[in-house]
Amino acid sequence: MGATAAVSYFLWLMVLVFLAFVGARHIYITITPPRRASKVAACEMCGYAVAGLPTLACPECSTDLRTTGIITLPMEMRRRGGLFGAICHWTLVWLMIGAVAISVTMRLYVAGRWSPPSTTAIYTFTPRSGAFANVTATVTDTQTTRAIHLEMKLLDEARTGLP
Repeated sequence: MGATAAVSYFLWLMVLVFLAFVGARHIYITITPPRRASKVAACEMCGYAVAGLPTLACPECSTDLRTTGIITLPMEMRRRGGLFGAICHWTLVWLMIGAVAISVTMRLYVAGRWSPPSTTAIYTFTPRSGAFANVTATVTDTQTTRAIHLEMKLLDEARTGLP
């Protein structure tokens, strides 16, 4: 793997990690209630508890509650996001983790660090014709290729020792 490919791979990996972080954060925000949210109905402007007030004006900030609004815990949870968005992000996070796992596996496979098993067999024959001293066949099998190497020594080469 060249330097440019390694940098490109690293950048894509960082983008996937960033997106997974954003998705995990969205899930966390969606399923947890806000820390400062009031458990009872409150003025949206100042957060003062307004449950049971006889008037429609906030005693804390004196705003009209009909214009500013009354906020409740379920309303705060709806503002933070829906369950559908959390499920979509959860699915996206796991798809990204799977993509990274497949990418790393394929890079290791292509780089040769994780290769399929190969077998090598050597066969030696002595022909009855007498034309050759011996014939050696080397067969190498992998899952993708088969290589056969034949080596034949003539009878004269075997006697004189010349190549």
